[in-house]
Amino acid sequence: MLGQDKGRLRLFRNSGELESQGFATGTISLGELEVAIVKDFEFISSYTPKTSKTSGVTFYKPVSILDGFFTFGHYCQPTDKQLRGYVIVARDTQNTDAQPPPLKSPLGYDLIWSSNSVYVWKPISANGYRALGFVVTIDADEPDLEEVRCVRDDLTENCLIDDDILNTSSNLQVWNTKTI
Repeated sequence: MLGQDKGRLRLFRNSGELESQGFATGTISLGELEVAIVKDFEFISSYTPKTSKTSGVTFYKPVSILDGFFTFGHYCQPTDKQLRGYVIVARDTQNTDAQPPPLKSPLGYDLIWSSNSVYVWKPISANGYRALGFVVTIDADEPDLEEVRCVRDDLTENCLIDDDILNTSSNLQVWNTKTI
């Protein structure tokens, strides 16, 4: 999850940390970005490796996104857990003419992994921007360029891999992250 730290976005570990920073009111301004939490999802697909002892993962697309806001990617969690996650969505603040803009559509997508019913795509960001998530589809058609946004690099920070949700021999790794 994203938040502000010295004009940059950073990952939050839990929703309580987000809610204490103003999300109970709906949106929060982070300088050039206005962000909100989305907790409504549409099921995309599930994947369980044949040789894994885990229950697999389920992929979800955020829905009920506020007008003018964009997601950074789709949501994923273990299949055997009740859906209770959230994603951050963002838009350029209304009072900024920042150049270059804080958010930009991807140039395209790279298909980074697929199985029979799951295709995982990485947004290709323009120079000076960073993709913060992935898009998941159920077919080999490249996602729409309006599906997600990339964030200007100077507004982001690196994060650490916290724990694996799924790590397969077929090169699919899904993990939680935490701040550095």
